[in-house]
Amino acid sequence: MNLSEMIREETVVIDLQAQDKQSAIVELVDKLVGTGAVAVNQRQVVLDAITTRENSHATGVGQGVALPHGSVPMVSEMVSALGFSRKGSDFGAMDERAANLVLLTVVPRNSLQTHVRALPGIARLLNKSDLRERLCGSKDARSVMEILVEEEGGALEAGDILS
Repeated sequence: MNLSEMIREETVVIDLQAQDKQSAIVELVDKLVGTGAVAVNQRQVVLDAITTRENSHATGVGQGVALPHGSVPMVSEMVSALGFSRKGSDFGAMDERAANLVLLTVVPRNSLQTHVRALPGIARLLNKSDLRERLCGSKDARSVMEILVEEEGGALEAGDILS
């Protein structure tokens, strides 16, 4: 699964306001709730799942990237939000770098293996410094999606990105 297939333009946050890891998680979950990707009445369950996962194993993968995630039984498909922070937040990366690029993913409990298989490819993609720089320098969500589609070798077609 490509990163450009995991996120939608409406779930990209160009300027995360969060000052710390938990605030970043809350802000991105709230983005998913605000777009209808996560039901309002499931917000706390999703927050708890991601926070529990984060507390058991830090999701900072280094080089300014964090991949917080959690699985819950009530979502029918994997949903993700991608946020960019100028200040960055500490997600416990081995290189001790604050995360400026945060990809938060909520996974249906019965699809956890699909997500686990996708993580290494996403981490490899985001390991490219030139790509991270282009993404973090994007002015809007549409640009982020265009960069991802281009990097992943796809073609951007009408309907692929929400306006």
